[in-house]
Amino acid sequence: MGGYQALQKVLGASSLERKCRLLFGASLFLLICGSFWWYSKTAEEMVHEKNRRTGQHLVDAAMLKTHFVKWHLGDKSDSLPSAKEPLLQDVIPVLENLEYDYQFLATERPFNDSMVELPGDADEEAILRQLKKELWALYRTEREKLEEKPPSEDTVAAVEGESAEYDPEEDLVKRVKPVFATRRFVGIGGRTEYRYYQAVFWYTQCISCHRPLGTGFENYEDHFDFDGTGVTDDVRQVPVFDESLPVHVVRVIIPDDPTQRAINRSRSVLIAAGIVTVFLAMLALYIIVRYVIVKPLRHLRDVSDEVGRGNYELRADLQTNDEFEDVARSFNRMVRHLVEAQDQLRTANSELDTKLDQLAQLNMQLYEMNQLKSGFLANMSHELRTPLNSIIGFADVLRGLDTLTDKQKRYASNIARSGRVLLDMINDILDLAKVESGKMKVRPSEFQIDVLARGQCDTV
Repeated sequence: MGGYQALQKVLGASSLERKCRLLFGASLFLLICGSFWWYSKTAEEMVHEKNRRTGQHLVDAAMLKTHFVKWHLGDKSDSLPSAKEPLLQDVIPVLENLEYDYQFLATERPFNDSMVELPGDADEEAILRQLKKELWALYRTEREKLEEKPPSEDTVAAVEGESAEYDPEEDLVKRVKPVFATRRFVGIGGRTEYRYYQAVFWYTQCISCHRPLGTGFENYEDHFDFDGTGVTDDVRQVPVFDESLPVHVVRVIIPDDPTQRAINRSRSVLIAAGIVTVFLAMLALYIIVRYVIVKPLRHLRDVSDEVGRGNYELRADLQTNDEFEDVARSFNRMVRHLVEAQDQLRTANSELDTKLDQLAQLNMQLYEMNQLKSGFLANMSHELRTPLNSIIGFADVLRGLDTLTDKQKRYASNIARSGRVLLDMINDILDLAKVESGKMKVRPSEFQIDVLARGQCDTV
């Protein structure tokens, strides 16, 4: 719930269509960028791997080309068999026409080998020293493995079946992988080059030929009989692993501008494809949201507004065979129940109005009857007070006659007292009538409770 509220704050108050387009576009953009980045990175790694393999093959080609040219144009060309001359004349142009350049590098230039050059800069010198360190470390590791675990009899028998003798040095050189390094160099004018560096393995025949050309071979006597050709039948090509030997590195230079142009062109195509994909996907999403989601919702909203304005006969009509159709049916049921509830409420209101009219009529009748009662009480009180006053007056007269006996006087006094009590009751009835008309006034008076009680007893 908290994440949804945070998303609402980011999106703000916007329509469902805009939210769908924004969220889908952002998700699609991230997905396409991620997939294209991964594809571009994988493709570049494949290109770099291809350049590395190409550089490794070109090192072999450079070695062949150098030795063929040396043998063909050097002092030893006359001693080569005449049958090899056409082969060299065919191979050398093919190797020379390859689009690459190569040099032989060493940390120290041999005194009699003009083909070996020194590193061009400090970075290149560091690469050569690192290759030398890795090369001899690899030699020592592999030799220790051979000394710790000699080859099996099956391996020796298999090798001896192909050659006259099994040599662990030859088996080692088959197992050791080339030691190499790569570098991207920016030259004059911004021209980029892919430079591949690979250390050279020294063999026994290599030492015999290169010993007169430089230092580092003083510990090796020229005890091989090459007959001036550098090739013999009784001496095999055996690798020599000695850290005192000079480390020569073949540097193969491959133009990197075409590769970079191809990579940039591929990136441009990927970016264009991504833009077109996002555009088409957003267009498809716009059509889907507009006609599949927003249109039914707008229809429901319009029907709801009409029902809110009092048009209860209107109903939602959706034939989408999905949840929107279910919502439309539920909406129609709700409107129908609302209409029925309003009809029931209207009927109840009508009945209530009828009862209110009846109650009002009853109130009017009660009011009229109350007025009649009040008038009756007032008239009756006035009508009764006159004869009652006469009775009280005559009782007072009789009570004052001397001819009456005491008993008769007592009777006359009772008549006068009862008349006054009745007069007070009539006055109280008039006061009640005044209470209903709102004209009654309170007048406090003093009386003796014993006299009132005695009077009540005398009337009995």
